[in-house]
Amino acid sequence: MISVGSTIADRYVVQQRLGAGGFGVVHECWDTKLERSVAIKLGPRPEDDGSGHRRFLREGRMMAEVSTPGTVLLYDFGVAPESGRPFLTMERLKGETLGQRMRRDPPALGEVMGVMFDLLVTLTAFHGRGIVHRDLKPENVFLHAPNPGERVVKILDFGLARPTGDRERITEDDEIVGTPMYMAPEVVLGREVDPRADLFSVGSLLLELLTGRDPLSGRTKEPVAVQMFRAARLPRPRLRQSRPDLPGHLEDVIARALALDPEARFATARDFLYALMDSAGRLTVETEASRCPRPVETSDLTVSSRMS
Repeated sequence: MISVGSTIADRYVVQQRLGAGGFGVVHECWDTKLERSVAIKLGPRPEDDGSGHRRFLREGRMMAEVSTPGTVLLYDFGVAPESGRPFLTMERLKGETLGQRMRRDPPALGEVMGVMFDLLVTLTAFHGRGIVHRDLKPENVFLHAPNPGERVVKILDFGLARPTGDRERITEDDEIVGTPMYMAPEVVLGREVDPRADLFSVGSLLLELLTGRDPLSGRTKEPVAVQMFRAARLPRPRLRQSRPDLPGHLEDVIARALALDPEARFATARDFLYALMDSAGRLTVETEASRCPRPVETSDLTVSSRMS
């Protein structure tokens, strides 16, 4: 257990615990050399958790692989001599996770679309480098506010990320690793994984943001094995079952992203982005049209002129 005030690697003074991610605990620390706040994620020692240690090392390499506004800046990687634990030094984010934002109040449609656009742009960069995240969920999407009025959508936690085509199962020793309700069926089943698995997760996020319900229809308290069966075998609900006020073209975009068969989904994050942007544009036009006054009918003009 790391206590407040202790030092990591003779440089970073622990200020507070921020939370736990995949295979590691994150603390806010003060960098005594550069005099700035940073976030440090401590991983397990190889003798304590061999597979977790390997995942942690791979997470650091993958974070360093892609540099975009939507990724967390990685400053350093090392092994703390006092504990023998590996650590990642990252930028200290300000703001809240998407999960925290959703719990405050339902986000407006425009905000939802903005977050999804940014998320898909970042995924385009990941997938272009052959990286599949595999664990996109509300707590792994961060709404970073570096300055008042600014928002940068960041993707967190690469602990389950894999190269395209990886077949490693997400379960070890009967323990679930990941979140079934957002995972594509092929990930849950340990089949070959490609970028379309992440697109399924984005579709799950979008459905939950718009309906206020998780993609497994509130069944997250069921046994993990049951959740995994549902995640792998059962279609997700249609958007308009909960939101009949939203148009069919938006429902169709989400349904395609949530297809159980990867071949039926969008081929790339860019394709998903363009389809969602097109739907948002059509929705804007439809909304503006509904606000316009009813056109004056010719018969109305005729009656009016006769009365005068």
